[in-house]
Amino acid sequence: MRLHFRGLIGCMIVVLIMASSVFAADKEQSAQEALALVRIVSIQTADHLELGLGLCERSVEALGQEFVDTRKETPVPDAGRKVLWKKQLKQEADVTLFALPGHKFGPMAYQAPAPSLLAYTDGVFSDDVFRDLETFDSVWPSFQAAYKTFGYSWVYLTTVHDAFLIYPRLPLADALGNSKPTQKHFYKAANFKARKPGWERPYLDLAGAGMMVTVSAPMFDGDTPLGVVSRDVTLDQISRKVLAASNTVPGLVSVFVLPDGLAVAASDPKLQAEIESVNTKAKSAVLHFRNIDGMKAVDDTKIVASSNVLVNAVVEDALAHVKDAGDADVIGFTHHGAEGNAAVAVSGSISPNWFVVSYKPLP
Repeated sequence: MRLHFRGLIGCMIVVLIMASSVFAADKEQSAQEALALVRIVSIQTADHLELGLGLCERSVEALGQEFVDTRKETPVPDAGRKVLWKKQLKQEADVTLFALPGHKFGPMAYQAPAPSLLAYTDGVFSDDVFRDLETFDSVWPSFQAAYKTFGYSWVYLTTVHDAFLIYPRLPLADALGNSKPTQKHFYKAANFKARKPGWERPYLDLAGAGMMVTVSAPMFDGDTPLGVVSRDVTLDQISRKVLAASNTVPGLVSVFVLPDGLAVAASDPKLQAEIESVNTKAKSAVLHFRNIDGMKAVDDTKIVASSNVLVNAVVEDALAHVKDAGDADVIGFTHHGAEGNAAVAVSGSISPNWFVVSYKPLP
């Protein structure tokens, strides 16, 4: 009887060992399949992100070129035309709001469907400023069309003479905060040295539009700089489209982060809600996907780590892998940690320099 029982136990051990081997093989296969899946989603998401933001770059470049070409054909207005410009204007501090010559101001509400033509020149208007205004009169419909095409928050142009065109309407009281526009962050974001568009760091729009980012393209007439064309991109609008693929795979999450781990957007509704709530409370873009050590490496005492320890650990691991990746389009790896395991892939966009981190938790 004992021999029979011991034989039975031996058979059970063999079966358990075989089952364990099969389970381990299935588990490994499942992990490899998950890794392949997140690699595909990550690189596709990065491509879509770069395409969407690339269209914004092309848009500001095209608007800038139209201004340059139109200004070449636009002479300094004569005395009679200058009188028309001065006939209807509103002045406050160093800022002047102009009506289009021969027209009334039209709707003055914030973001009303009309352009604002401004000069930050202390009420002194040089021939160059008048020439800029004349050019604004010709090109503003293109700014309206660009705004309607993308539906983002603002499209605007700043000349080197501190003349300023923006669509939709920016009331005079709100325009005071832009003085002087040539000294503002959106102007300095343009890459004058390379003559290419430049991107600002994502920020929280205090008017309630959520996380935003600004792209600015420099304008040149030959070698003479004429100013900058900018547009603000509401990240919620573009991220919902770009991140849609991640929501079709159960359990898969994709996030946009900066190289320092700043959380830009997330496909997971809870993570996205955390980005919005934490940043809104702080009135600034402060939420990061970093672990404790990673937070210490960021030179900013106001930043806040996500409450989701898995996304913090995954992004931390992804940023470490990126440093050793060279020019790889996509990096895939398996994350193991106390907070959980996950199949992870990270891809980057060339302009702006953001990362797409996609991950799927593993058993």
